[in-house]
Amino acid sequence: MTLSCIALITLVPFLLSDAQDASEQTIDDFSGQETSHSTWTDQRGAANSAELPVSLHQGRSSINGLSWRASGGNLWQFNGDIAGGGQFSVDRTYLQAAFDHTVSPQFSWGAGLATEVDAYDFSGNGAFNAAAGGTPWTTTVDLTLKTSMQLNLNRKWQIRASVFCGWAGEHDAVFDDSFTVGAILGAAYRFDDTLTLGIGSLISDRLEDGLLIIPSVIVDWKITPKLTLSNVRGAASYPTSAGAELVYAFGRTTSISLGARYEYRRFRLDGEGAPPTQGGVGTERSLPTWLRFEYNPAPNIRLHLVGGISFGEKLELQNRNGQTVAEQDVDPMPFIAFFAGIRF
Repeated sequence: MTLSCIALITLVPFLLSDAQDASEQTIDDFSGQETSHSTWTDQRGAANSAELPVSLHQGRSSINGLSWRASGGNLWQFNGDIAGGGQFSVDRTYLQAAFDHTVSPQFSWGAGLATEVDAYDFSGNGAFNAAAGGTPWTTTVDLTLKTSMQLNLNRKWQIRASVFCGWAGEHDAVFDDSFTVGAILGAAYRFDDTLTLGIGSLISDRLEDGLLIIPSVIVDWKITPKLTLSNVRGAASYPTSAGAELVYAFGRTTSISLGARYEYRRFRLDGEGAPPTQGGVGTERSLPTWLRFEYNPAPNIRLHLVGGISFGEKLELQNRNGQTVAEQDVDPMPFIAFFAGIRF
């Protein structure tokens, strides 16, 4: 599964939720942004999955009712040169939907479904492609189902727990060999209207690897009325998670952000290619940095335009036993993206 995640990334988003608007956001939920595990999953780059929301400030107006949210987007990551020869690019599509049921001001629960589809394009000749017997992998799919509960102990403390299962692999990989399961636990404390801090941890099994345990911090610090340091205000489908953003709000409907995060995707390969890699595991690691422009045409709608460069790209091929067959670095890769989210 894509526990990969955007690995760290998704933990924080798992713990917190999207902003209500560009300049005023409450920490809706420890699972945060509608991510597909992405960021923390065996392939989820993002994704870690859509989560429910309940504000640490006061909670939503939909007490004793249901609320829904959906988000999606596309990211185009342009060609990067692979050490040893060859190039690759990738087109990433994100879709998520979730609901939450607010039982009382103190307790809510919900569930979400998230998917990330990454269409890779490898070209040229090189050591990495040769080790795979041609194209290392083509299109990978990450699908994650998650259920969560949130407890507001008081106006300061919030606790959240989530359990998820996911599938991550090439579109024709063996279905039964591509599953992972895990849980996320976290807590946040709201000091005042300008500062919320918290900690959390993701625990999950991995494809052909040991247990994954990733600790993470949660921060939402309004330095000035217009400037905020946060890892919970990212795009609905592209959370900051294992990273941070410096957000400048022009007003209540527009803002611009400078951010970076760590991404880790891990997925099952299909039965094609060189014998050593058939049914093996592919891994992609990176550190994207970006500028993000956000516009909120309505209180329940968020639109994002993102552009940046992915640094520290590393690709890895492993066999079915988790042994490395090939591993190569990739030059920095520029990318652009568009995301949108709605609550109702």
